[in-house]
Amino acid sequence: MPINENHPLEKRVYDRVREQNMILPGDGVIVGLSAGPDSACLLSALCALRKRLNTEVRAVHVHHGLRGEEADRDAEAAEKLADSFGVRCRIVQIDAAKEARETGTTVEEAGRNARYRIFREEKEQWEAERGMPAGKKGKTGKSDGGPDPEEGPEKHTGRIHIATAHHADDSSETVLMNLFRGTGLRGLTGIPAVTGDIIRPLIGEYREDILAYLKEKSVPWVTDSTNLDTEITRNYIRHKVLPGVRKNVNARAAEHILLAAEDIAQADAYFRELAEWHCVRMIGEDDPDRKEAAACSVRKLLKIHCPDLPAKPEILRTYLVREILRRLGCPAKDIGRNHIRSILDIMDGGTGRKVMLPYGVNVEKEYEDAVFYAAGEEQGPQRKPDTDFAAAGKACPEGMRAQGTVTGGPERERLPEELLKASFRIEIISAEEAAKNPDTTYTKCFDYDKIQGNLSFRYRTEGDRIRLSEQMSKSLHRLMIDEKVPRQERNRIPIVSDGDGVLWAVGYRTGWNARVTEQTDTILRITYNGGKDGG
Repeated sequence: MPINENHPLEKRVYDRVREQNMILPGDGVIVGLSAGPDSACLLSALCALRKRLNTEVRAVHVHHGLRGEEADRDAEAAEKLADSFGVRCRIVQIDAAKEARETGTTVEEAGRNARYRIFREEKEQWEAERGMPAGKKGKTGKSDGGPDPEEGPEKHTGRIHIATAHHADDSSETVLMNLFRGTGLRGLTGIPAVTGDIIRPLIGEYREDILAYLKEKSVPWVTDSTNLDTEITRNYIRHKVLPGVRKNVNARAAEHILLAAEDIAQADAYFRELAEWHCVRMIGEDDPDRKEAAACSVRKLLKIHCPDLPAKPEILRTYLVREILRRLGCPAKDIGRNHIRSILDIMDGGTGRKVMLPYGVNVEKEYEDAVFYAAGEEQGPQRKPDTDFAAAGKACPEGMRAQGTVTGGPERERLPEELLKASFRIEIISAEEAAKNPDTTYTKCFDYDKIQGNLSFRYRTEGDRIRLSEQMSKSLHRLMIDEKVPRQERNRIPIVSDGDGVLWAVGYRTGWNARVTEQTDTILRITYNGGKDGG
């Protein structure tokens, strides 16, 4: 092909990136670089498209402290590969086995959690670098849909994304894994192209095309021997199940799995939207009188009038119960079919029936109502902030009570005040505890002594700003636009603030003003139990 012409795979990646608005002009991309074929292809393709996309690329390689010399070889290969493209590569070594023991997880899960933690550390560092020079912003960039009508034509400041090398075969394998293990529709939708700050530019490419690309472009790569171990479920599906199906059933099996996953994703989205509509109607969020009645005491979190429950179809009833539990802060991963079935049985049954759920939420039938309530302080997630301070050996100081001031945004898009307050846990912890259990998406640590005045748990209000560095702050509205938060979701994101502004937009960013540093004496940990990782 001509010297300046992109390879067909690179053209497809470019089109996908543009169609999905993965990268806007001026953005930066961090590639998770294992040096295997998939990540080598991703790095090569993004580097070939740097000028067309007007983006900067960096790489991060995580050495898990496993596989001995082979892992050392991989780290060296990643560094050399990144250097051949003129890309800065950060090599980070961890002890995945030790982290697994300390967190009570598998080595694989501990390694994955560590990788994303390190990727986000690099992201935050890069964002800080970009934010420090006063007034320095990225080039103007707009999505194909034009400026956000809420905000108007404001200059694009250049976001940082984390790019992983998931591709079409990975997605079809995930669908099969979830199917075999047992799942609802959501688990059969495959791997999305974008999840928050994670982008997957190769998601539409197949493994054979990736290998062909590497060969044609003379891009070197290494093989992780553990990827050949068919004792691992994904590898068994990859090396045994799918090849057998392609050979004996249909050569385009993986493609057909993904086409079905697209249809399933649409069905899942439809039922979630329908369940949300029913939930709003049943809770009475669109009726002030019913809303006040539905928002019971802190112990009685939610009351559902059972005759309002749709009689059919069963799948809608299931989605509706899941939506109710989501609003109560019960992570979907901890709610199984047995829980859903038990709740539906209660809703259809007589007075006095009861079921206990994860995260301290119980459901009980009271005449024609199903009442969802916090089981008690001893169960953890629903404890009051004062109890957590006392348990930590320190009294909750005056002015540091959790304030459930729900303000801003359409009423129909917010949880009742009691539900929001009950979804947070506050505790004082030691530096050792903070190091042992680092921050996650829904658990964050703050410098206790830097918090000004009252802590408030609420939703966004007009004029909210979040400080990103000593010299730079951003409106919360602009932050949500830059993070690609859907407009209909912006008023649902819990906000933790103090007298000095926003401390945490839950699930997205923490403010600079109360960050933990080496000089921090007292650490305040806040956990939001409505998040996917459950804190």
